[in-house]
Amino acid sequence: YWSITAMFSCASVLQPQNYAETVFSIVYIIFGMLFGSSLISSVAAMLVDFQVVTRDQNEKLRTLRKYLRQNGVQPSLSLKIQKQIVQRIFADTRLSHQDVPVLALLSTKLRANLWYEIYAPRLMSEPVLMMCDGVDDLLLGDMCSSDTVMMQSVGPGHIIFNPNTNLDRAFYIVGGKVHYTGGMALVSATIRTLPSQESQEALVELGRTQWLATSALWTHWKSQGLAESVGHGELMLVLAEGFAAVLKRHRSIAEIVQDYAKTLVKVINDERPLLSDLSSMMKIDSDRLICAMPQETRLKLSMPALRAVHAQAT
Repeated sequence: YWSITAMFSCASVLQPQNYAETVFSIVYIIFGMLFGSSLISSVAAMLVDFQVVTRDQNEKLRTLRKYLRQNGVQPSLSLKIQKQIVQRIFADTRLSHQDVPVLALLSTKLRANLWYEIYAPRLMSEPVLMMCDGVDDLLLGDMCSSDTVMMQSVGPGHIIFNPNTNLDRAFYIVGGKVHYTGGMALVSATIRTLPSQESQEALVELGRTQWLATSALWTHWKSQGLAESVGHGELMLVLAEGFAAVLKRHRSIAEIVQDYAKTLVKVINDERPLLSDLSSMMKIDSDRLICAMPQETRLKLSMPALRAVHAQAT
């Protein structure tokens, strides 16, 4: 009772009885005044910031509604547009390494360790890269510390790629959501160009940990659809040119990747599957591709597993 009344109202009925209690009460009351004023100023600052952000967002929505009304947009469509804008305008944004300038102070070795910690687990989710890492455990480290892998922040409505566009990179969704509409383009493979293939439009919502256009790492690939960011998000890009440069320093992996690419193109040309920038929609099983690769390459891929079994047996 005394603590609360003395700190916030200075009107406690319990009076100090001696000099020490008087000094303590004075110090305690001063501390309470400072604490109370700091608390009030912090809350006031938070409310002002909230009002500024809310005012800006409300002004944008008011401008949108005025624009739709002036152009005679139907109420049903107007409601859908406003709903999507509200969802996207209030979405959280992700930080990229460009937003953290102090990372530039890290040493080269420590920065390489950081990139490996961030990128390697995501690269390992791609089946071919995971197998190559088993053969050469320095591959992913080399990719992470070079210009092969980078991050890209995207906002609502950002077009990741358009249909029928030459792609020189694969995309991994780190955060946010992506709408992919497939079935509108051609593929140009390394052996010969495939004829036009038409397919039904399909809208697919992609989330975290999913890959897009991994075929761009193995072939000369043209996008088969439209990929658009729904809200604020982040993508990991794997550049085909940088990947090729890394493979020059890892000859054994280069031979495996080359055989995999040739096998993939042969299967595409022979079977004419439904082409897509999503591997799951192409219905080409990676295990079946590996089984179709030359025997020498399959032996290279199986050696890590054989060594592990031998180590356990001994």
